[in-house]
Amino acid sequence: MLKKETRHMAELRVILDTDIGDDVDDAYALALLVRSPEVQLEAVTMSTGRLAAKANIARRLLDLGGLEDVPVYRGLPGPGPITEPKQAEWARDHHSRGVIGDEAATELVRRASASPGEIVLLAIGPLTNLGAALDQDPDFGRRLRQLILMGGSLVHGYDYGAKSAEHNIAHDACASQKVFKCGANLVVVPLDATNGLQVTPRRMAQLAVARNPICDALIDLTALCEFEYPTLHDPRACGVLLHEKLGLGVEMRLEVTEDGFTDHVPGDPNCKVILSPGADLLFQLLWERYTAGQAPGQSRSA
Repeated sequence: MLKKETRHMAELRVILDTDIGDDVDDAYALALLVRSPEVQLEAVTMSTGRLAAKANIARRLLDLGGLEDVPVYRGLPGPGPITEPKQAEWARDHHSRGVIGDEAATELVRRASASPGEIVLLAIGPLTNLGAALDQDPDFGRRLRQLILMGGSLVHGYDYGAKSAEHNIAHDACASQKVFKCGANLVVVPLDATNGLQVTPRRMAQLAVARNPICDALIDLTALCEFEYPTLHDPRACGVLLHEKLGLGVEMRLEVTEDGFTDHVPGDPNCKVILSPGADLLFQLLWERYTAGQAPGQSRSA
């Protein structure tokens, strides 16, 4: 059991910005936050693509975890083609009393302004909503306690290949450039730290044995994605929040090119970069949270 170096109960006020619905690792990340008692999840914002379908997926996962009071906000569709999320069918007929609203960027600005220095923003999709928030309030990033994003590629690209224009950064390179220049307390979790984090058949079997609503949801959502045993890029960014050792990194200055590459350049650091996968520790943390009995959120009051 993980007991040492985890953060204290209810210490972290968190907003998740996600493009949930295609790659299933977003769902694993949201499930981890739902089942982490030290996290006070305040809102979930949808980034890029077919936003209504994506919001329904997030809404159903929150409801299964007992977090009907956590609002979901649709954001901006972003550049590029808009396609139906692979996992949309899972939530198509879900009926909820939980809030689904619009104007994600405005909501991000409002919450950061109302609680300066208190909100951790965890961004695990393209940064379109964050770019729009910075257009509304150039000080938005500096009002956050911390901004943690999964994105970029320094040495290794996908599957340990050559450096690549990683999707979350390259999909809206203009917004990404704004984020890296915004002055936030920025932590970057690139592909270099996430490529090896593939779920094993044994891990999937453990989810099936647990038989709780969140594990069942992850099994069903994984069946709808491209890979039978997905790589959990996005939960690695969540790990920065939840365990001190998973937050160890190197101070660097990164800049985003027009074609979406993240370049390490000379100059004063503008972010901390996580380079170690921390695979054993991360998977221990994830599976302890997923397979525990009742979801922590189920005992919360609205």
